[in-house]
Amino acid sequence: MFSNIKLKYILLLSLFIVIFAFSAYRDFYYNIEYEQAEYYKSTNIENIKKDLKGELIQTRNRELLTALAIGEKNFSFGSRQKMALTGTLHLVAISAFHTAIMMFIIENLLNYILLFLPLRFSWKRIIILYMKILCSAYYFLITGASIPTLRALLFMLFFECALVWGRRPHFFSAFTFSLTAVLLLIPGSLTSLSFIMTAVSIFTIMRIYRLLSSSASISLIVLSVVMNYALIPVTSILSARFPLAAPFVNFFVIPVISLAVPFVSLAQISVLFSPEAASFFLKTADFLVAPAQFFISKSALSAELTAIPLNDPPLFIKIIFLASFFCALCFTKKLKLTAIALNLLSLLFFVADPDFGSSPKRLETFSGKAFCVKTSPSKGRIFLDRYKFSPDFDERLVLKLERAAAECRITFVQSLHLPARTPEKFEERLRRSIRFRKTKIFVVKRDFCTGDDD
Repeated sequence: MFSNIKLKYILLLSLFIVIFAFSAYRDFYYNIEYEQAEYYKSTNIENIKKDLKGELIQTRNRELLTALAIGEKNFSFGSRQKMALTGTLHLVAISAFHTAIMMFIIENLLNYILLFLPLRFSWKRIIILYMKILCSAYYFLITGASIPTLRALLFMLFFECALVWGRRPHFFSAFTFSLTAVLLLIPGSLTSLSFIMTAVSIFTIMRIYRLLSSSASISLIVLSVVMNYALIPVTSILSARFPLAAPFVNFFVIPVISLAVPFVSLAQISVLFSPEAASFFLKTADFLVAPAQFFISKSALSAELTAIPLNDPPLFIKIIFLASFFCALCFTKKLKLTAIALNLLSLLFFVADPDFGSSPKRLETFSGKAFCVKTSPSKGRIFLDRYKFSPDFDERLVLKLERAAAECRITFVQSLHLPARTPEKFEERLRRSIRFRKTKIFVVKRDFCTGDDD
């Protein structure tokens, strides 16, 4: 029989082995050569994912369910934009919310199975922990081995280890451990938008959930407002607009998705034994998630009309914004007031550009095929001057124009100079944005035979 001290060392060693195994598999699997990749695609995990895909094809809301079930975010451009504008894109990043539900299901199943075995409670907890480690490995692989999933699973496992050790687990310690472990093992996660998004969201929830109202409705709205505010540095890159409608959309969508996720988790588990059972759970999840999908689609227009334009400031401004936001949540008294003041000061760079410069600037968003000229700290003009042929006047061009304006730090575009006349539908689509509501559109034809030099 192992002593308590040896048992703790065994558990700690097991956890570190899991961490390195997860990260090593992720690095190996996603960096192997194409020929090897073809071989590994025939592994059991890929076969299970194919089984789930086969059942997902039969569902109406397959894009959303596929993201939740196997981590593949194959959204159409329109669907992705609707989720970004309504502030619901965070729901499809497999993180603590999804892994917590999976762990809860596993916990209850194992407790029921071990109930009839003549074992001490401490040994039951150890068995459950190791089973959760195995289930975590399966869940990590089946959902695409993403960085946010790794962080969330490490958070849960560290929490479980603390319970087995007989200590009261601390949420913030578990979060810090999981965050540090991922950053050390995968330094590239610092540039992963999904990792940053989920890390900021979880930290925000942990710091303010005790301060929220006892009313579930008010708490959900307040939490959504604070989370979307904290995600401004990410939103400025993804859509270049702050979704004012997000709190109200999330108020309806989050509870609906919460009902569907357990059935997705049951499908992920039951597919190992019965594809028919997995199909039943996925169809149930499809039925439950349909109202949320419908509401996101219908509220996207109003969300776009009210979305506040954002600029894309330098990286150090984003770091100051996030650091001051975290300090405001953690510190008290004078330090809190100082952090709030610094956060509001950095916020100004997302809505206006104090550093006004009128020199032309080539835009990376259009790969150098466009440039902008600022006429004031918040206004300017955009020129598309290197297109030999007319660009495709679609939703992708609208998003590119939004990002180009954010890159140039133009809050309101005075004029847009294009190489061809815009279709009426495209112009109507462009006018939905506050940034382009009063923009004058000009057609500027160039003789491209003379070259494209500046």
